[in-house]
Amino acid sequence: MTRKNITIILVLFLVLSFAIYYYWSNIKTQILKLTISSHNKSFIDTLNPQAKLIFVGFINKVNRVTDYDIYITSSYRTPEEQTALQATEPLAVAAMNSYHQFGMALDLNPVSKEGGVFVNSSKSIQEWLDTGVPQIAEEFGLRWGGYFNTTDKVHFDMGNYYSIQELRDTYTNQLAYSPTLAANQIILPVA
Repeated sequence: MTRKNITIILVLFLVLSFAIYYYWSNIKTQILKLTISSHNKSFIDTLNPQAKLIFVGFINKVNRVTDYDIYITSSYRTPEEQTALQATEPLAVAAMNSYHQFGMALDLNPVSKEGGVFVNSSKSIQEWLDTGVPQIAEEFGLRWGGYFNTTDKVHFDMGNYYSIQELRDTYTNQLAYSPTLAANQIILPVA
């Protein structure tokens, strides 16, 4: 092979590599594109990075295939916020026993795109199921609080991926190396 042929092959390789990179970057951007409101984005941004990808996919699918939008009311909570909530809400669990503490849960309400009907905790389990939201959550491996022994219909979490004990242990171990680590920033094995 001549030097000219090698140069041509190298240039073609670089052009092809750039084209593949550019194409994949655009595809990836479209896949992960947040099609959620700025209100919801402020809650999504507080989630653990692994949870964020799953919840964004879940919300995007709900928005795409149902007659409902998602309105998030709660996501990450500090231990202090969870303790304060427990004092006023009988269903709230103790600090470090909630998926919210680890940025692994959302409380949300489906809102009808047509008439603004707000599906909240006062609605029946059947009304929630009629939205399709719990079923889509299940497709993404999320647990729905409507199936809990003490129902919490607005709650969706990553309990099918990680146990609370696993999250607490991981946080405790990583805290030893990073004393200012927030619980929603722990690095977890890929679920």
